[in-house]
Amino acid sequence: MITIRTAQPEDEHTLLRLWLKLHRYVSLLEKSAFGEVDEAATLQQYQRMISQTLDSDNAAILIAESESQVVATLACFLSQKPGYTRSDSGILYNLWVEPEERRQQTATHLLSEAQRWLKQRGAASAQVAWHPANTLADNFWRKHGYRPYETIAARPL
Repeated sequence: MITIRTAQPEDEHTLLRLWLKLHRYVSLLEKSAFGEVDEAATLQQYQRMISQTLDSDNAAILIAESESQVVATLACFLSQKPGYTRSDSGILYNLWVEPEERRQQTATHLLSEAQRWLKQRGAASAQVAWHPANTLADNFWRKHGYRPYETIAARPL
């Protein structure tokens, strides 16, 4: 059985491990315009992000556990989309589900809890980004009603 809970400071190492798995997976999808992955810099960035998120009242990292093991994570934070009548929004990021736990509704449970968390704090919408070559992510997010509304592109100079 899967249980969803909010991550705590003692989960930081586990979260870092899962976020790095996601980063490595995405970096294999296609060559980046930003060059090769700098593991040390990524590690430092993620450590800061996790720490700041865990310390924030406007953000949360959710984790899914199965048999007392963390098997998935999804982070979210409150944001604004200025210039719109429903400007309070939520950002979803860093969804990772361990491969052996996929296709068992784990990500759907995490998403439902993240959307509930955001809505309770006033968000009128939620947005998420995913790599265009990540068909697993594309299928998942579209299945749950998320549609692209802008494209961000890059190229080496």
